[in-house]
Amino acid sequence: IRRMAAPQLPESIGKYKVVRELGRGASSTVYLAQDPFTDTKVAVKRIHAHLLREEREAARYRRALRNEALLAGRLKHPHIVAVYDADCEADPPYLVLEHIEGAPLSRFISPDRLLPIEPVLDICYKCCSALEYAHTRGLVHRDIKPANLMLQTSGDVKLMDFGTALMTQGDVTQLAGIVGSPQYMAPEQ
Repeated sequence: IRRMAAPQLPESIGKYKVVRELGRGASSTVYLAQDPFTDTKVAVKRIHAHLLREEREAARYRRALRNEALLAGRLKHPHIVAVYDADCEADPPYLVLEHIEGAPLSRFISPDRLLPIEPVLDICYKCCSALEYAHTRGLVHRDIKPANLMLQTSGDVKLMDFGTALMTQGDVTQLAGIVGSPQYMAPEQ
């Protein structure tokens, strides 16, 4: 069996010095990085380069990243991850987010790792508060699932990943196919 080499860690992304990889998904990798101007840790979400080879697909991924930056960047809420910066024209494009110390709620969904009911109720309340805040600003997240909720080491929770969010206000009709994670979609979808 031949093992594939681990992807090489970039030294920097834009002005941000990469420290280590935090996570990897189907379309992007998230890195822990240092902002040289504020001397703070940030999370840099960068689209996988291989997804940008075909011009049409590259435009789609750049548009989705720009959408996430524009929509989530307007949200200032204690339970929504802050967006600090974005470069949708970089090769590959990236988004700079608030770094959260903790773990996604997806780590706590197996029977042997379930959280006690009291913190779960607190998490539900805070998530509902964040979703209500986004909704009153005309945003529908469209991909609420445990992997998109970060449980901080402090016990607080942050909603993240507005990559599939939909702006419901405005005079443009928006049509799209089914969006989200099938296991966590409303039954009517």
